[in-house]
Amino acid sequence: MSAEFLHGVETIEVKSGGNQITVVRASVAVVLGIAPKGPKNDPILCLSEAQDAQFGKTVDGFNIPRTLQLIRSIAGGCAVIVINVFDETTHTTAVASETQTVVDGALQLAFPPIGTVTIKNDADTNTTAVLGTDYTLDDFGKLLVLSNHADFANGKTLKFSYKKLNPSGVLGTHLIGAVASDGSRTGAKLIDFIYTKFGYNAKILLAPGYSSLTALATEMRTIADRIRATWLHDAPYGTSVSTALTARGNTGTIGWNNAHRRSVLLFPSSLKYVDPNGTGTTDEENTKEFPYSAFMAAVMIWNDKQNGYWYSPSNKPMSNVVGAEKIITASYTDSSAENQQLNAIGITTYMNSFAAGFKTFGNRNASFPSNTDPHTFVNIVRTDDIVSESLEEAVTKHIDLPVTIVADIALQEGNNLMAALVQRGAFMAGSEIRLNDSDNPPEELAQGHITFERVYMVPPPTERITFKNRIEIQLLKNLLNKD
Repeated sequence: MSAEFLHGVETIEVKSGGNQITVVRASVAVVLGIAPKGPKNDPILCLSEAQDAQFGKTVDGFNIPRTLQLIRSIAGGCAVIVINVFDETTHTTAVASETQTVVDGALQLAFPPIGTVTIKNDADTNTTAVLGTDYTLDDFGKLLVLSNHADFANGKTLKFSYKKLNPSGVLGTHLIGAVASDGSRTGAKLIDFIYTKFGYNAKILLAPGYSSLTALATEMRTIADRIRATWLHDAPYGTSVSTALTARGNTGTIGWNNAHRRSVLLFPSSLKYVDPNGTGTTDEENTKEFPYSAFMAAVMIWNDKQNGYWYSPSNKPMSNVVGAEKIITASYTDSSAENQQLNAIGITTYMNSFAAGFKTFGNRNASFPSNTDPHTFVNIVRTDDIVSESLEEAVTKHIDLPVTIVADIALQEGNNLMAALVQRGAFMAGSEIRLNDSDNPPEELAQGHITFERVYMVPPPTERITFKNRIEIQLLKNLLNKD
């Protein structure tokens, strides 16, 4: 059954004295990183391409604009919260007197310019040409001549001074952020403000291009546990299959030696797609590489909207992917294939069957295979988190009411929600909320403490299908018994 959301919200009406329980926003993603423009160190909600535009163009090195572009290309309109930590002072270096020549009314700077650009003419004085009147200069560093200004005539040489991105200046500490003495926050520390600002927590966390920073990954795992979110953890760029496999062991070197059930480990680091903003003349020239986490976040959001958050995000199409940083052997039936070996130790990868395109491939989180209980499935943990938070939020309005009233109302509302989720396929039949005498001795009730038990099972994904073949020679009798 389809599960459509309005700006990421699903509301299930339950008959309980006019009350309803609202299922928390399952598909809200937080994108942490840098953008050439837009608000800094403030959680900003973006619901559309028009709102994404405040963070600038898809300039190489800035992960936020390209992540937003990829999410929209797969998931369309959805809620994405952006935390931009870019600091023009800290994260740039100066380019002084770069020489370029006007050819056919245009030129291209060596780097995308950031901030103010100073232009000197061939007399080594500042040009009097006016931006927007005599020339344009886009975010990618391409200059187009608009007028007959003498300084911009064909063959003229110009000197440009500006700032360019210094990727090595973006440190894990900038992304993690800090809490000041006045309570203000920066970086990932701002995620704790999201509920206060918007009234809901994010459920998907990603920092494409930076997730392999050990300190950041540790921080994001902690945050994911605190707010019940899924953390998308890319392998570092250039990781080989063998390194990815050994990374799950004690000798691993990429921060994957953990059993964190809210982490999705993604290999290879990057996938290739055709960039609609590319400037080349062929698809090959327009092809870009970008971290897998951006594609996975997009697929998870699309899957939540199309099917429901209780569906696994595995084996789902990535319609805009045309290649991968690392080509792996893949099979649905051969356990020795590299995609199978990766899945077997809790790493999500891709599948690229003949004439079928690229698909996500992997159901398990990082807690597998050291754990084998149902919570190793990504969709089961997400469903558990979402419904738990929904129930908790629903009963907050009953806090401080007489315990006798709460016992009846909370049980009724909770079971109405559970019944609705069973009907939709999120839970197995028989899932329910119980109020057990053994959990509520008089001494606890006298202290104003009431305990409910949620008994449930999320349908696990069908990860393995087996056919048993048996040759039945007696069927040859039918050869002689034809009518």
